[in-house]
Amino acid sequence: MTIGLNGGTGSVTVSGGGSLTTSRLALSTGSWDTGSSGGSGTLTVTGEGTTWTSTGGVDIARTEDSTGTLTISGGAYASILNTGIYTGAGAQITITGEGTRVEIGNPTDTSQAAWLSPEGGTVTVSDGAYLFASGIYVGPGGSDLTTMTVTGAGTVVDSAERVYVGGQNGSRDVDPMNGNGVLTISAGAVVTTSTVGAGMDPNSQGTITVTGAGSQLWAKANVTYSALGNFYVGYNGTGTVIVADGGTIKADNEVRIGYDTDGYGTLVVGAAANSAAVAAGTIDTPAIVFGTGGGEVVLNHTSTSYQLTADISGNGSLNVLSGGTALTG
Repeated sequence: MTIGLNGGTGSVTVSGGGSLTTSRLALSTGSWDTGSSGGSGTLTVTGEGTTWTSTGGVDIARTEDSTGTLTISGGAYASILNTGIYTGAGAQITITGEGTRVEIGNPTDTSQAAWLSPEGGTVTVSDGAYLFASGIYVGPGGSDLTTMTVTGAGTVVDSAERVYVGGQNGSRDVDPMNGNGVLTISAGAVVTTSTVGAGMDPNSQGTITVTGAGSQLWAKANVTYSALGNFYVGYNGTGTVIVADGGTIKADNEVRIGYDTDGYGTLVVGAAANSAAVAAGTIDTPAIVFGTGGGEVVLNHTSTSYQLTADISGNGSLNVLSGGTALTG
């Protein structure tokens, strides 16, 4: 199914308990790209009992000057099997509302894996919606900034295998070796996965912010994927992770900073070094390990009795800029 053919404008709305099935979706023409040069395509799926199932991939705004908008809302359900969702700079994905559920891949069958891989544009999950994906890559390549926002109490994102922000896999063999992504988790939203990474590939940039009471990003051990529950801050790129205002980052195994030679990681409690201190967040992990790259932990918060309980090892910097911190690991 193609919406917005040959650079034109097209829109489809499924609502009121209706259903749509596609073998593949492009919000436009050419090579299944949503919005071919200058084109625009919109798909809206909304309302309780409304469903959309795609047995093949979804491409959104992957050509120059194109725009594509995908909205799942109001308790609707969407399932995308095989390959997943891929976007360009003009893409906007919104998943919102209590009872809204989107599954990218099969949550119970790893042979039907699929990925959320926005390379440019925006993704928003909010207001009690639920998103499952086999894996999530926010800004896996290219220079276009990709932003993903997960916000609101009751909002849950469950990525079975990984959440990588900026880059694809940490390899120096990736071409091109870049990627630019920002992930923000706020206002009580929760994201759970097996492995987290910010700044994975050489020349990539990844920033993760977890802020607000109840907000959490958890790298949870998973036997199915042989994952220990590691959280990488600058694997082979530049990674920044900020935890503030009652938010929590959690790693069952370790938080690893500047893991490989080309990596540089900055782990911030409170606010970045050039900003005014704010309330602290929590780092819940047995160990913080500096790797063979470079990195730092920045403590710039307003608490007078903050405790950092993780064991800290390796060659890195600890910058205490504001607040009272006890190292108890």
